[in-house]
Amino acid sequence: MVQPSTVKRRLKPLLNEIVKTFQIWDDLNNDCFTVANSLINTRLEERYVDHPELWPSELSSFSSTSKDPDLKQRYSEKLNDQIAELSQMLVQIFEKMETHCLSIQHRSVSQVEMLYADACNTLGPDFCSSTPVFFTCSLDRYLNQVKEIQTMYTREMKFKQRMIKEELMSKIKVREEGMVLLSAWLNQPSIDFERRSEIVEIWKVEMEGEEQEQLLLKK
Repeated sequence: MVQPSTVKRRLKPLLNEIVKTFQIWDDLNNDCFTVANSLINTRLEERYVDHPELWPSELSSFSSTSKDPDLKQRYSEKLNDQIAELSQMLVQIFEKMETHCLSIQHRSVSQVEMLYADACNTLGPDFCSSTPVFFTCSLDRYLNQVKEIQTMYTREMKFKQRMIKEELMSKIKVREEGMVLLSAWLNQPSIDFERRSEIVEIWKVEMEGEEQEQLLLKK
C-alpha cells in the first residue's frame, strides 16, 4: 500500500535521475557538434579536388611538381574516407544520447506515472492533485513537469534523427547551408532551456525545503 512517505521516497530518485540526464545530454550534444563541424568542413573541402590552386599549401606544392595522374583521385578518396568515418562517429555519439539520456527519461517518466496511479488508487485523487509531496507541489504537478520535459527531448531527438538519417550534413553544397545545420544542432530549438532551469529549480527548492523542515522537526 502506498503511503505519503512512500511517494516521497519513490519520487525523489526519479526526479534526480532525470536531472542527471540533462548534463549528459548537453555534453554529448557538444561532442556531436564538434564531429559535425569537422564533417561539414571535410564535405566542403571536396569542392576543391578539381582546383589544385585551392588545395592546402603543402598538397598544392606537391601537385605542381608531381607527375602522378592519380593524385586528384587519391585526394578525393581520402576525403570520402574521412566523411564516412566522421559520419559513423556522429551516429555513434547520437546513439549514446538516445541510450544514456532519452531512454532513461522515458523510464523515469513511466515510473512517475505508475507512482501517480498507485497513489490515486490508494490515497485518492485529491491527494494527487492537492497534497504537497515535499513542500508545496502536488504529485499531479510533478507528473505534468516530467511529461513536459519528456516532450521537449523527444521532439529534439526526432529533429536530430532526421538530420542523421537523411545525412544532411554530409550532403551540403555551400558553407551557409552547413552553418544553418550546425546552429540548429547546437541551439536545440525544441528544448526550452529557460523552462528546464525553472523546473529544476522548483524541484531543488521543494526537496531541500522538505529536508530542512524535517531537520527542524527533529530538533
